[in-house]
Amino acid sequence: MKNRFALIPAEIGQQPWTLLTYMFLHASIWHILFNMLTLYFFGTFAVALVGETAFLTTYFVGGIMGGLVFLLFSFIPLPYFQDTQYAAVVGASGAIYAWAGY
Repeated sequence: MKNRFALIPAEIGQQPWTLLTYMFLHASIWHILFNMLTLYFFGTFAVALVGETAFLTTYFVGGIMGGLVFLLFSFIPLPYFQDTQYAAVVGASGAIYAWAGY
């Protein structure tokens, strides 16, 4: 499942849906637990402040932008970044950091 839904820069041309689906996969139970705990504390405050529509919009746009930034960095022609072209990215951290920044 990870190969079909995780964001892998080298395969983005064949699997463009992964720019959205990677946000819903997590590497471990601790990964999802800490992401959801952080989202709960930011989310309850944010929904009360700006409403559900703005919250969801920021969440999805932030997650997609996080994936795009990772894609951008993975194609920088430096040895460290070129290795990331084959790394699988999962998690909602990009979307949650978007909320932290908002």
